[in-house]
Amino acid sequence: MAFRWSKEMTPSDAHQKEGSTNMPFRFTGEDKRDQNSWFRHVLFNSANWHQETSGRFVNDIAKISVEVVFHGNNLGHKQMTLDHRDDRAKHNDAPTTYLHLNDELKAMLQATDCTNEYIVFERDDAGNYRLEIQAAAPNPAHIP
Repeated sequence: MAFRWSKEMTPSDAHQKEGSTNMPFRFTGEDKRDQNSWFRHVLFNSANWHQETSGRFVNDIAKISVEVVFHGNNLGHKQMTLDHRDDRAKHNDAPTTYLHLNDELKAMLQATDCTNEYIVFERDDAGNYRLEIQAAAPNPAHIP
């Protein structure tokens, strides 16, 4: 893999916290990466970004195809939406890049408590994306 990022999921990430079932997944920089730019300009730089206005905000949006693996079961490629806005960081250094999960993955997370499990997101050299939900801690991510 060209780029890899992982995170131990909180109850909110795992769609187990009340009110979190429709929340997008928020990419955070819990390692040496700058969460305000690394996800948008490195991990997802090959995505086809465009701008959309939502209320008073202008967001960078990209539709991506993601190979999804859930507890070792390959669910195939799923369409998901990335959403990035630089000014989110002004609010307590909030994450700037979100992934809107597809309905199937949201339902699986709601039905299976994956709190304290890991989400691993990868992009290979060809620009293909892979998301895996796994119980075991992943090998340390390569930090470019």
